[in-house]
Formats: sequence, structure tokens, C-alpha cells
Amino acid sequence: MLVEFLDEFVYAGREAAWPLIRHDLDLQYVQIGLILGLPALVSTVVEPAIGLAGDTRWRRTVLTGGGIVFAAALATFAVSPAYLPLLIASLVMSPASGAAIGLSQATLIDERPADGERAMTLWTAAGGVGALAGTAGIGLLIATGIGWRPLFAFGAVAMLVGAIAVGWLTPRQPAGEDETHGWGWRQLIADLHRPIILRWLALLESANLLVDVLLGYLAIYLVTSGGATPTTAAFAIVLWTAASLAGNLVLMPLLARFDGLRYLRVSSFAALIAYPVFLVVPNLRVKIVLVVLVALINSAWYPVLKARLYAALPGRSGSVMALGALSDTIAAAIPVAVGVLAEHLGLPIALAFLTAGPLALFLGLPPGESPRRDP
Repeated sequence: MLVEFLDEFVYAGREAAWPLIRHDLDLQYVQIGLILGLPALVSTVVEPAIGLAGDTRWRRTVLTGGGIVFAAALATFAVSPAYLPLLIASLVMSPASGAAIGLSQATLIDERPADGERAMTLWTAAGGVGALAGTAGIGLLIATGIGWRPLFAFGAVAMLVGAIAVGWLTPRQPAGEDETHGWGWRQLIADLHRPIILRWLALLESANLLVDVLLGYLAIYLVTSGGATPTTAAFAIVLWTAASLAGNLVLMPLLARFDGLRYLRVSSFAALIAYPVFLVVPNLRVKIVLVVLVALINSAWYPVLKARLYAALPGRSGSVMALGALSDTIAAAIPVAVGVLAEHLGLPIALAFLTAGPLALFLGLPPGESPRRDP
């Protein structure tokens, strides 16, 4: 929970700070798209091996080391004077985050295998608190004229302490008979041929279009197309984050009684209405209200879908992380594509393509289950 809080604290703060970072370092849309997209591509190469290592006795070592590297990359991000070191820091941050945060999540699921949806919702709520703190912090720094760099410097120090603490608390995995590199990769390839695994991976990436991809461009969109000031845009990100957190807190008790898939189906349909209206309405205040509504609607998408993926591979939480990294190969190109489209067609048109996310979610969900009650 601690490292998830810090991870979201940093990344949410970055999304809110993009207008100021873009101005200070004179970045183009394509450069921002590369910073958002290329790290995910690097992760697709590195994180499968990290995930497989997470199912071995090396989990604690990889988790702690990833957190330390993440902290070093954050420090580099904080002092970057130009685009290139900012990009390099981002490229390192992504797989390091996978090692520290991804394996921490896997450990949580291993502790609560029979209650995956609520465990993932609790995890997401912890991240929501971190994101709220990060966006509020960057908004305060911008409003007072201090700038965006101190937030990342603080994040670097906190992540270093957090990584060491979490690594110390994580139980050492026992060595298993099948703990070989070749076996892990062969099993992973076999998993990719299972339709149920492919379904959950595809739905996770589709849902992410209106979560991380939209959030990455939201502050810039509100400033360049909505007429907002950087401070107002940062405040909108705070509201987005608060709405996501509220949605997760409301969802946790509901998941004890009702099927999460039913909520996904209803909420994806609602997003198909709210998001296009957000893009076309001219009034800034109405835009902010609508995008906050979108955040409330999509708050449960990631925890429910990820819990279903974990449930499809019981006892192999590290492999779930590896599969997610492989599926991100395609997803890594999406922020870059949005940046290229924005450069040539304008950001509003580029963001309109993200409507494909809730549409795929609505059409691709399996049949729902009956409502359930705790005994």
C-alpha cells in the first residue's frame, strides 16, 4: 500500500504538472507523447522477466532493487534541464516501478487470494489517496510559484525509504521445483494462447484509454483547448483524483454483494455518453464537471478487471505481471499516437479516438454473474 501511494503520488503529480513542464522545457506534443509512451515499450521488454522472477525466491530482492532504482530516476527527473534527461529518467522509472509496485501488488493478492476484487479495490484506493496528495501538492507548488521540481525530489526520497521498508516486510519466497527461466517463459507463452487470458488483457488495455491515457493529456487539453490556466488545470486533476478515490471507497462494500462485471457493463455505457459530451461542450466549468463524472464512472474498471486476471492464474501473481507487461507492447504506442495526431489534427480530435476504450469494454465483457451475498 505504501509504495502504491508513492507511485501514484508521483505520476499524478506529473500529469498535473505537464503544462508547466512543457512551458519550462519547451516541449512539443510529440515529445510528451514519447515520454508517456516509450517507457511502457521499455517495460514490455524488461517487466516479463521481472514478473517471472517474482514467482521465485528472488521476489524480495527484485522488489527492493526496483524501488531504489525508481527513486534514483525520480531524482533525475526532478533536476532535468531539458527533454533528453527527462526522457531517460522516464524510461528508467517505468520498469523500476514495475519491479517495486507490480510485485508489491502481486504480494497483496497472494495474501488475499479469495478476495481479489476487494483487495484490488483497496489497493487502488491507496493509490487514489497518493494521487490526490500528488495533484494537490503540485497545484499548491504551482499556485505559490515554487514550480514542479520539488514534488519529484520529495518523491525520490520517500520512495527510497519506502522501497527499503517494503522489501524488509515482504516474505522471502521459497524455492520451487519449477523455478527455472525456461519453464517460466514456456508457461507464459502457453497462457497467451488461452482465450480467457487474452480477453482480460484486452479489456484492461481498453479500459486504460479513459484512465491513464486520458489523464496524461487532460491538463494540457484543459489549458490549450478549454481555456483553463495551469492552476485551474491542476485543480481539475485534483477533482479527477478525488472522484476516482470516492468511486473506489464506495465500490469496496458493494463488491461483497454484487458482481463487479455488472458494474463494468453499466459504467462503460455511461462513459460512452459522458465522455463525448465532455469533448464537445464549450464551457470550461461544465467540462470539468463532466470529466470528474468520467473519473467517477471509470474508477472501478482497473481493480475489477485486474482481479479477474489474477483469478484466472491462481498462485502465479508474478506471471500476471509478466503477461500485463507483454500486453503493454501495443498499449505503449497509444500515447505516442495521440501525440502525433494532436500535432497534426489538434488535441480534441486526437482525444476523441479514446472513445474506443469504453466501447470495447461494453462489447467485450463476458456475461454477468448473479448478485452474491456474504455468508
